Amino acid sequence: MEQNYSSTKLPTVGASSAIGGAVAWSNPSRITADDGSSASWGAFMGGQMSSISGSSFGFQQLPAEAVIDGIAVVIDGSQVGCYGNVNLSIPGTTGKDIGSLATTYGSSTDLWGADEIDPADIASISVSVSANDVSGGDGIASIDYLSITVYWHIEMQNVPNDNVPTRFDYKVYSSDGGFLGLLPKVTSKFGFPQDINSAGSSIQIVCATFVKNEVTVEPLLTEAGDPILTESDLPILTTNTEILVAPGNSPDPAIYKNGNRVKVWMYNRYYPNGKLMFSGQMNRLDFRYGGSDAQVKITVYSDGLDLNNFIARGYPFTYSTDQVQNVGGGSQTISVDGSKGAGWNVYGQSFRTGAAVTNIGAIRVRLNGSANVTCIVYSAANGDVLGQTTRAVATSGWETIQFEFASLIDAVGNTDYFFALWTDQGQSILIGTATTDVYANGQMYNSSYGGGSGGGSFLPITGDFWFETASGTPTTTATYSTDDPVADMAHGILLDYNARGGFIHERDFEATGLSLTYTFVVATILDAIKKCIELSPAGYYSYVDLGTAEIDIKQVSETADFTVVRGRHITELNLALTIEQIKNYLLLSGGDAGGGVNLFRDYRDTESSGIFGIRTATKSDNRITLSATADAIGDSFMDENADEQQETTLIIKDEHVDITQFVPGVTIGFKNFGNFIDDMVLQVVRREPNFSDGIATLTLGRLPVRMNDEVQRLSRELAYEQTIANPSAPS
Repeated sequence: MEQNYSSTKLPTVGASSAIGGAVAWSNPSRITADDGSSASWGAFMGGQMSSISGSSFGFQQLPAEAVIDGIAVVIDGSQVGCYGNVNLSIPGTTGKDIGSLATTYGSSTDLWGADEIDPADIASISVSVSANDVSGGDGIASIDYLSITVYWHIEMQNVPNDNVPTRFDYKVYSSDGGFLGLLPKVTSKFGFPQDINSAGSSIQIVCATFVKNEVTVEPLLTEAGDPILTESDLPILTTNTEILVAPGNSPDPAIYKNGNRVKVWMYNRYYPNGKLMFSGQMNRLDFRYGGSDAQVKITVYSDGLDLNNFIARGYPFTYSTDQVQNVGGGSQTISVDGSKGAGWNVYGQSFRTGAAVTNIGAIRVRLNGSANVTCIVYSAANGDVLGQTTRAVATSGWETIQFEFASLIDAVGNTDYFFALWTDQGQSILIGTATTDVYANGQMYNSSYGGGSGGGSFLPITGDFWFETASGTPTTTATYSTDDPVADMAHGILLDYNARGGFIHERDFEATGLSLTYTFVVATILDAIKKCIELSPAGYYSYVDLGTAEIDIKQVSETADFTVVRGRHITELNLALTIEQIKNYLLLSGGDAGGGVNLFRDYRDTESSGIFGIRTATKSDNRITLSATADAIGDSFMDENADEQQETTLIIKDEHVDITQFVPGVTIGFKNFGNFIDDMVLQVVRREPNFSDGIATLTLGRLPVRMNDEVQRLSRELAYEQTIANPSAPS
């Protein structure tokens, strides 16, 4: 397997020289930027010539084992009455005719006449363009910018640490972040299927252990480690019961408990220090009491499935400030020492809502430090929990931190409530306070628990938090006007989701360059992201990293990220060419475009219908009321569905390659087949790895339509129709 790379650079230096008495190019430095300003040249008599060059591109020194596959030069310019060449400064290469001076010279497989190019030549590469007057002195030329793209690959081989065996650690954490231990005696193999554009996956873990509480009896020891004895010289014993399983709402820190979080780390020859492969939450426990077979089966949903738990709304969401106490000057340390029995020291604040307030949407406090901080709203001090949210806080000094809740917490005006801040276990952070009682309708509280029995209640103390509370207007609708579907819509939707405690964070979002309008109504975050992809040009996709809980939305690479070589990596390839899913005529029905008439448009690919016959599809979405939005969807649909598809399956072993790199969305190319297969670049649309056995099965091309996907699509479209006339929020 070859891993493919490419790098594109513009020159940082532009220079010109005149040949044969001609004038040099004017403003040659302008070729270093794509800004609409051009370097220019003109002959004033026949036969004159001049050269312009770009250099100091800043390419890194490529590894010695890199194999250069091709070089492409893009020039944005024009010429009339000229001839000449585009040349590289690499020995053994030959020039290319300048042509129109507005094209791409070379390609990902073009070595410009050389048999091979040394990687060392790339660091100092430069390009020169010669313009020669054809006759009469009327030749003119201009260049806005030029760039070089270098394509190379590295043969992926085994790394030296072949003696590192593959193993997995299943680390379990409580819902508040406390480490509970490793899952014992895991007998199941580790792997999970994952599709492109999906939210995530789930895994099943089987532990060969009986579900019974572990009771240990140990002697009490002095500080010196000696047993404490009775008057009869017998050791004083302590009994400790470790609870292994508990209901999800239990306060006991059991390792088998729904709501616990599981992180799976893989250690192997490629990752001797470990790689986080999966992060999720226990959602189902199956176990048996009695019998001879010890077994606990755990179903863990990945963090990505959390995208279905939040409704998309506008960003930034608008809050109205309610209660304000902005006197500072003091501080308290919030700390949680460890698991149950280890103790904590946390603080809270009571407050009274304004007379017209109907909800609590956000709370702002002053914090200093780094910790995962959970803000919990209670009906009263030591009362019932009404809502909570967690934020990863990292400040270099005092900062105002806003905690937003997944949904607005219902509240009654002119009523007392209470909130408190907790950190993850083993963490602490400073909170800003007033040293005196300055807030009239509440006060600060402290809960200190040192272990043992009793204690832990919130008790009033002198002072108040620096704090603000805020309410919002309930809504399940988000309208984006003249926005980029990825850089604006998806970006804002995810930021609002994160502010409310969502797990998945943005990693690599590529702007589409479009400016569209769309309204999301009762759409989950996942539904909204799928719609953003549908609004994007052909080739955009999403991928959720199930280990780091990050999401990419970007366009598929037109060049192969990895290349499979026949005779070296595979000996045969089972390839399917299919027109089963071709759609070359689309009828798109939108909403009221004015005057009570729906927007209704059609899109067709005449070349496809001429070859394969007409293949019709229909779409309906009443949120589409503008032609530009409809065209973005219709044109993208035609680009993706009108052509014959190639599909194949590859099975890759980790003997010579790190199989964790083959995630949904990357592209695979082919070499040494001697036919059209060598020109194919197929996308990984599904991976089904068995990391325990070191095997990954990749589906390339396009996912077949599965019945449950089609049912989900119909269900979403039905929901769109049924919710179009909804008020802005439920009552």
